[in-house]
Amino acid sequence: MQSSLIETMRREWPDPPWHRGGLVVAISGGPDSVALLHGLLELGMPAEQCTLAHMDHGLRGDASDGDRHFVERLALSLGLRCVIKRLVACTDTNSVAAATIGQELHGRASEAVLRRHRHAFLKETAVEHGAAWIATGHHADDCVETFLHHLLRGSGPLGLSSIAPTRTLMPGLQLVRPLLAVCRTDILQFLDARGLSYRTDASNADREYTRNRIRHELLPWLREFSRTPNLDHRLWNAAQMIREEHIVIEALAAEWLAALGCTSESAFVELPAAKCHDTSWVVVRQALVSIWHVRGWQLGAVTAKHWDRLRRLIEASRSDPHPKRLQLPGGIQVTMRQQRLRLERIATSHSP
Repeated sequence: MQSSLIETMRREWPDPPWHRGGLVVAISGGPDSVALLHGLLELGMPAEQCTLAHMDHGLRGDASDGDRHFVERLALSLGLRCVIKRLVACTDTNSVAAATIGQELHGRASEAVLRRHRHAFLKETAVEHGAAWIATGHHADDCVETFLHHLLRGSGPLGLSSIAPTRTLMPGLQLVRPLLAVCRTDILQFLDARGLSYRTDASNADREYTRNRIRHELLPWLREFSRTPNLDHRLWNAAQMIREEHIVIEALAAEWLAALGCTSESAFVELPAAKCHDTSWVVVRQALVSIWHVRGWQLGAVTAKHWDRLRRLIEASRSDPHPKRLQLPGGIQVTMRQQRLRLERIATSHSP
């Protein structure tokens, strides 16, 4: 009898696109990535098209070494290509990069910094091996925890839609999360039923990290407080519904920008104020978010307060023709002049 993991993967991905192109599997050695790899192989992923990619941050001493050796042995036993990159407090030949990352990680490791370097490594590996897909082991529990994390931060629809099943990283390269509808319990059952070993990361129990406190403290409390059967599944469904609605808003924003003829070729973006006035702010805001993404501007520091200021600046131009200016995080300057909204990145001492 097939496991729930295989059944769910087959239902969610009846015709997996990565069967027709090279795939890089991000593997830490933990239960999620090990289950992902074996699930893909059981569903017919050709071994010759699969490359394992493991980043050793070197932050956990012997435990990091153990993870790396585990992945090496796993790849050898399955006859798969394996790319390993070692950083920080290790013998990595790129000592300058390692030293830079080491400075960024001084003290408690920053999850954002680790994630950024890991994503860069995965993209490099995919390009080097001609892969069209990168697969990660994010699952349904990750989705629920991310949903709550963003809810606590006061995030908008994009944050509350949690983790996307696919994402374009660059032309010709997609990030895919085949386990996103699979819960952690089914992952562990899958591994146990097949006698598959995996590594356990002790840092997942460190409650200094917000995500770990959500997992070990908030979610158990919510289950007890709500007395709701399958609370996690209901939260997962809520995130999926928000994502579906957000996709519609993204499409409307893309159409709106295309109709205005916005391109990324110039050093700045200009939008007619009248078009902003005549369009729902929800669509305009999403169009602005898309501009940030396309141009690689920092969006993480732009809060609801900043969006509200920008909205009021646009609204004020209806009756006040005088030029107005607003400075946003990341060195982004917004100017309203002659009924044109102009956005550009300027060099300031506060720019990254």
